Order: sequence, then C-alpha cells, then structure tokens
Amino acid sequence: MEFKTIIIGFIIFLVIIWLYRYFFTDPTRTSLLTMGKAKTSVIKSYTQITGNAESTDFTYNMWIYVSDWNYKMGKDKIIIQRKNLNNDLFPEIKLASSSNDLLINMHVFSDVGTGSSTSQTKPSGQCRVANIPLQKWTQISITVNNRALDTYIDGKLVKTCLLDGVPKVDGQTNINICPPNTVGGDAGFDGFIAKVRYYSRALNPREVYELYKEGYSGSLFGNLFNKYKLRFSYIKDNEEVGSLEI
Repeated sequence: MEFKTIIIGFIIFLVIIWLYRYFFTDPTRTSLLTMGKAKTSVIKSYTQITGNAESTDFTYNMWIYVSDWNYKMGKDKIIIQRKNLNNDLFPEIKLASSSNDLLINMHVFSDVGTGSSTSQTKPSGQCRVANIPLQKWTQISITVNNRALDTYIDGKLVKTCLLDGVPKVDGQTNINICPPNTVGGDAGFDGFIAKVRYYSRALNPREVYELYKEGYSGSLFGNLFNKYKLRFSYIKDNEEVGSLEI
C-alpha cells in the first residue's frame, strides 16, 4: 500500500510539472535549438515560429562558447541569419572576421511614412559590439523595439543602436542557425551554441536578465530539479527497505 502511495504521489508530481509548463510558457517564444556544435548548420522553418512571424518587434536569445577564433580566419562567423530572396537581412548576427566583435546587420524600410517597400541597411552597415568573451559560455540577447536595437551580454545592456527605419521582416522566411557564408562553405564558428530562442516581441531588461540567470543548460525551473533531488523511502519496522529518487 505504501509503495502504491509513492507511485500516486510521483504521478501527481509529474502532472504539476506539466501544468506549470503548459500555463507558464510564453506564447511568443519559439525554441530554435537546445544545444549543438556551432560548426553544424540548423534551419528552423518559418512555419514552426510561435506568435507573429512578421513582427517588427522581436528578440533573439542564445548562449555561445567560442573555442578557437582561428577557425574561418578572415571570414565572418554567422550565428543567426534570416534572409529572404532579395537578400534582405532581419537580422544577421555574426562574429567579426578578425576580431572578437559581434556584428548585427538589419535591413529597414527607408520610407516609413509613405509605406514604401524599398529597403536599405543603416549607413554604418551594422551595429557592432566589441570584446565578446572567448572560451566561456556567454549569453547574447538582441531585442528590436521599433527602431531601437538593443544588445545584451550576460544579462546586461551593453549597446543601443538606432535603426534608420522599421526592420523589414518577411514572415515566410526560415531562420538559419550557424549557416555557412557561401553554399558548401564551412558553417558557423568553432565552439558550441545553446538555448537559441526567438520571441515575437521585444523582451524588457528584467526578462533578459532572467534568461541569463537560467544559464545555458536549462530553464530556471529545470535547474532547480538538477540542484535538488526528491527521495521517497519505503520504511518497514523503522528500517529503509527501498527508495525512489527523482
């Protein structure tokens, strides 16, 4: 009877976890990649994007670990790229060719007031963030709110770039993770990438910091289960004769 009670308790515990994830999952979030080698290219279909795939306000969050900067020396190392048939980028997030800088390219509508579909990059061509750490896990969050492009490193806002217009977003375009620079070329960068997420809205600083606190290996909720264990013991005559640990 006691063991049956333990099993029932365990089932109730699993139901609570399922209900938590069901009711507290952000409907604007799409998980693009849990973890993988950054030399392997991954394509996420636009049909799998949760929320508004054409939202001009959005967030990309990821963790990267760069092992060796000499890989693809002299070439940019693309982390995230969303590009349509006209080669409009919205965005392209990459590591610079010869320095440990982060580059974000974005095509925008040039005539916001007239509704023109003509697009252009901002005059500088990109938003640049210097000194991305090497050989350590680093969280990167890129948020776009109207014309403001914010870059967060390890949960902290490090740079804001003002775009020349509203981002030109094509909702029927796939998201590429660590793609090659050219067809058949070497993909991504030398290292690892984890917890790549897309949000069809701009996260606020508190939300970005919460993502940083989660770490690269799991959610905050999941990390609690990795840190703490629950053990059920079957006692008979004041002696443990069996146990179940979760």
